[in-house]
Amino acid sequence: MTDTFDLIAEQRRRVAQCLEGLDDAEWETPSLCRGWTVRHVATHLCMSFVVSTPTIVWKLVKSGGNFNRISNDFARSEPARANQELVGLLRDNATNRFTPPGLGPDAPMTDIVIHGLDVSVPTNRTIEVSAEAYRRVLDFLVSPKASRGFVRPRMTKGLRFSCPELEWHSGEGLLVEGSASDLALALTGRRREEVSLRGDGVDSMRRRATY
Repeated sequence: MTDTFDLIAEQRRRVAQCLEGLDDAEWETPSLCRGWTVRHVATHLCMSFVVSTPTIVWKLVKSGGNFNRISNDFARSEPARANQELVGLLRDNATNRFTPPGLGPDAPMTDIVIHGLDVSVPTNRTIEVSAEAYRRVLDFLVSPKASRGFVRPRMTKGLRFSCPELEWHSGEGLLVEGSASDLALALTGRRREEVSLRGDGVDSMRRRATY
């Protein structure tokens, strides 16, 4: 089994490579992350590299533990950096081991995979994600920890998730089945018409999501 931080580093380098190939217009493309452009996403991914851990912890306390609010404020208020500076920050800090308090390395693993989809799908790029990485992301997204900023509370209650391509299954109840990327996008409430899910639990899941 590959160390989670090694998977994170690999994925950060792949996202950096994708961003490096975008033109100026693509950097301003709306991402799949609601309200954020590709630039906002890239800026967010660099937050833990330019903001000290004590500062992040202080901001978490001040915000009542709302990591999403901190991320959104940073992505929107951080002075604009050159495209290639953001690429360089992401690549140079690929092995950074910061984890949000109480969430562990599966949180940044999930963050880089989901945000990679956020920028690659609307710009018609492909960012490779290993099967092992996707399994860890899906395991995290159906766990109680994911309700702290990744998945809406009670989103997965009474649902059984299945990803045949990974031979991955989780939960009990109504079936929600799809590819690894589609399940990850749906669980995190991304708006995407192309998301293809199957099963008698899909409607229930979508009613709970931020669609």
